[in-house]
Amino acid sequence: MKKQLLALFVCCSVVVGGYSQKTKTTNYRPFPNQSAKENTVSTKSAQCLLLKKMSSPFDKIEFSYDFDEQRQKYYSIGEIYTDYDYPEYNYKAEYVYDENRNMIKTKIFSWKNNEWFYSCYEEFEYDSLGRRTLRINANDLGSGFVIGGKGYYSYNNQGQLVEYLQKLHRGNDVYEDLNKIEYYYEGNKFVRTIDYYYSYGQWTEPFYGDYVYDSVSNLRVGLLNYAFYEDLNATELQTKYEWTRSANGKVAQRDYYRASSSTTWSNFSLDRYEFRYDESTNRYPIYPTITDFKGEWEEWFTPQVNGNPNVYTTHKWSTEDQNTGNLAYIFDVTYNYDQVTIGLNDAERNNINMSIYPNPTKDKINIDCSTPLSNSIVKVYNSLGKEVMSQNLSNTEVDLSSLSQGLYLVNVISNGKVVKQEKIVKN
Repeated sequence: MKKQLLALFVCCSVVVGGYSQKTKTTNYRPFPNQSAKENTVSTKSAQCLLLKKMSSPFDKIEFSYDFDEQRQKYYSIGEIYTDYDYPEYNYKAEYVYDENRNMIKTKIFSWKNNEWFYSCYEEFEYDSLGRRTLRINANDLGSGFVIGGKGYYSYNNQGQLVEYLQKLHRGNDVYEDLNKIEYYYEGNKFVRTIDYYYSYGQWTEPFYGDYVYDSVSNLRVGLLNYAFYEDLNATELQTKYEWTRSANGKVAQRDYYRASSSTTWSNFSLDRYEFRYDESTNRYPIYPTITDFKGEWEEWFTPQVNGNPNVYTTHKWSTEDQNTGNLAYIFDVTYNYDQVTIGLNDAERNNINMSIYPNPTKDKINIDCSTPLSNSIVKVYNSLGKEVMSQNLSNTEVDLSSLSQGLYLVNVISNGKVVKQEKIVKN
């Protein structure tokens, strides 16, 4: 049971370690774009909190970052997991980015024979809008890297991820369908996944994941997993996650349930997390990038909720005692931060008189400045912090027509420093 902290973070190594052969679903679930409200980090203060370590009495995970001067942003470049009792569970991950700060490679190292062994990797490709289009995974089982498979991402006209297709490498550059995940939305709200397994020339045994939202706060409060068996023409409930939220919208508790029958849920939680926060700080946290896999965690590494800093201090883990069937407290996981300063607010303190308008806009914005700027560029970031546009500021007009509707952050950069930063809504 002490491996629970490990289970929260090794999703990348599980992903690149190969493809699951389960008949219903694979372990890999690329998570679609979050809403702008949940992922936009306010810059009220140039002082931020950088998550450096999470630790329990049995294990820990440490994060490392790189600071991009031009973008004035921290990017995670690695993490190390350490198990105090079982070193064979230890792993190390390193992240590689391109010039647009798209993560193009994840390297995974396993601890073997008292040294790090480069055991597997993921590689990614992107389109012109910064959307991930291809994933390649490879494993080294002792005789060099062999590609295990490829995954393909598809998007709709609104820029939402609608399908992830996974193919298994059979050798000699031959790939065959293994499974696919379809994503469904109600407006900008992500509501369902359907996972299919490819067998005997057809997609079969769909596995559903339905996300439940609170009607008042519009925040996620549940995930229902169930399967449809074609031979029986019947649906079977499997697992359920529920999030209990406090008045400020933050997750106070997460419970896990299994089905007591094919049509009913158990009333007893088998696994529980209780979350604690620092509600006194106005500093916003910077959390690491651990692939786009978020699993069942609604608030995992979200910098803010309802505009307020989402600073974890601890979470308490309790799980089922196999002897009694009741929840038993296991341990607390503690979050440790460093205080860092980011110069984003330098744009507010300079003497440059600049305006960006109209806001909201349908397709174009104008940038007017009272002072001529040298070596100037404008960069546009989506609500996930991904750069979606970059161009020299040769004239006052910037065309945003290629971008989907949503909230964007516009940075005007002169001589490597941010001189203006503004949030823009594109209708």
